[in-house]
Amino acid sequence: MTGKRGARPLDPNLCRDDRDIKLKLMALSEVLVKKTIGLDQLPRKGRMVPELCEDVVRELGLYSYRILYEIKSNDLIEVLAVIHKRQHVEVEDIPRDQQNNQDTHQTTS
Repeated sequence: MTGKRGARPLDPNLCRDDRDIKLKLMALSEVLVKKTIGLDQLPRKGRMVPELCEDVVRELGLYSYRILYEIKSNDLIEVLAVIHKRQHVEVEDIPRDQQNNQDTHQTTS
């Protein structure tokens, strides 16, 4: 016991845990890629992102995550972010091309 409340000794399995996390992240990234394959054929498959209310920015659900993507053209889809479903998102938090944002605001004004 160290005498400090909440302090714990170093976990001897830390390296193994780190490897497990890396393997889980690799598996998640593979599922994420599979989920987004085919968006070029059905770009409006996902629902509109409620924070933006723009038809070209949409989302797909994957486990506890939201895959936010933007329809750039008929043959180009860009994944903007993968965020946890419970995470509060502001419009400024969604990374987008600045030129696109300016064009959109000018068009809707």
